[in-house]
Amino acid sequence: MKKLLPLLATLFLYNVVFAQTPVPMATQPGLTYTEDFSDIANWTNGFASGIGANRFTGIAVNATGVIPSGTRITTATTSFVTMSSGGVQRGTDQGVPINSIILLTTGTTDNISSTAIDFYMDFTGVNAGTLSFDYQVVFNSAGNRNGSLRVYSTIDGTNFTEITAAAVLNFTNNVALNGAVANIVLPAAFNNNPNARLRFYYHNGTGGTTGSRPKISIDNISVSAAGSAWAYCSSGNNP
Repeated sequence: MKKLLPLLATLFLYNVVFAQTPVPMATQPGLTYTEDFSDIANWTNGFASGIGANRFTGIAVNATGVIPSGTRITTATTSFVTMSSGGVQRGTDQGVPINSIILLTTGTTDNISSTAIDFYMDFTGVNAGTLSFDYQVVFNSAGNRNGSLRVYSTIDGTNFTEITAAAVLNFTNNVALNGAVANIVLPAAFNNNPNARLRFYYHNGTGGTTGSRPKISIDNISVSAAGSAWAYCSSGNNP
C-alpha cells in the first residue's frame, strides 16, 4: 500500500495539472471569449500547456459512427504533427508561419479519414450566444483533392449534433481560399450548461483527382453568451 501512495499522488497531480478547463462564459468581458492562438508556438502535446491550450483537447481514434459524423475519428490529435502528417498542427510550424491551429486528414478515397479537436465552454448562469471563426486553406504538397470542415456540438461527449451553418465544405488543395464563419447561433442546449463543447471536425471531403488533401487553418475562434440563464428560466422556459 505504501508503494502505491506515491504513484496515486503522481497520477492525481497529473490529472489536476493537465485537466482541460472550460471557458467560464459568464465572467468573460462582454460575455465573449476569443482564442487568437497567439501563443500556439508554445502549446504542447495533449494541449497540456501554453496560453489558451487548456480550453481544447485532442481526440483519440474512435471507430464509432461513419464519416462524416461527430464520432468517427481515424487520425488522433493527442500530439502535434508537422509537414504532411494527418492530425493537428501548429500554424507556426508551417513554411510561412501563422498564429493558428491547423487540421489535416489524408487519403485518396473520399470520406475515409477524419480528425478533430474539441473546444470547451461553461455557460453556467448565461445563455449561449454565437460562434465565429476565420479559416484559410494551407497548401499541402501537390494535388487537387478536397477537404471539408464541420462543427459539431455536444453536452455529454457522446451525442454530437452538426451546426450546419458553420461548415466549410469541399475546399481544394492548392486553390487559395480564406474567409470567416460569422455569428452562427449556438444550440439552446448550451444554455446554463457547464459542459458545452464544440468539435472542429475535418474529413477528406468529396472531389479532386490527384495528390494530397489541403490543410485547413482555424483562427480567431470567438464564442459569446447572451443574457442571463436565470432570467430565461424565470420566464417559464427551460435552458
